[in-house]
Amino acid sequence: MYLLFILVSISDTDEISDKYQLDQSFEKYFTKENCSLVIKKYHYINCYSFEYKSPKAIAYEIEESISDLPPINERARYRYDTEIPAKYRTYRENYISNKYRKCHILGEESMHFSARSKNFIFLMSNMAPQRYELKGMWQKLLQRERRIAKLQGNVQVLNILLYPKNPSEIEYIKNGIAVPKYFIKIIKSNNTQECYALPNEKLQNQDILFYTIDCEWFI
Repeated sequence: MYLLFILVSISDTDEISDKYQLDQSFEKYFTKENCSLVIKKYHYINCYSFEYKSPKAIAYEIEESISDLPPINERARYRYDTEIPAKYRTYRENYISNKYRKCHILGEESMHFSARSKNFIFLMSNMAPQRYELKGMWQKLLQRERRIAKLQGNVQVLNILLYPKNPSEIEYIKNGIAVPKYFIKIIKSNNTQECYALPNEKLQNQDILFYTIDCEWFI
């Protein structure tokens, strides 16, 4: 384990983790019909919307073998995603001075074992506007997916961002970035499925069980 830690710390590769393969039950969310651009990163896949300038869905796998690795000390920087045409890119400055924070859809703690993996997580294409009041609950869900990965060996995770169907009801922040109405998180392993829906508003209940939903609604 000590040798592995040294290799992870000094290397900018991700040889300890396989390239992400999309779970078959998630495929319908990553079609050309649903996405303006399907962005395939090494550790995750992103259904990006030019209309919303935000993700519509992000999927990834968390492996038990890497979930306990110590984080590297190198601090990643927020960067725009060069795979997205300039007209539809978002920037860190777009989130300054408003009531929404930059929400990492794929959380930093899940992929902090190398500089390369952290850099992918800090791409602005992995961000969406989220109320500051949701941060604690979102962290609980990120902790939950990592806990299940440790118990089950690995988990497949699908995040779906839902926006109002009526365009007149969509709220935007700077640079025309749409604000999601709901954050859906689906955690799937060989033995279990858990699904949650968080409204993008101040929450009255801080128990994650309150936000569980029927997984058959989405997969």
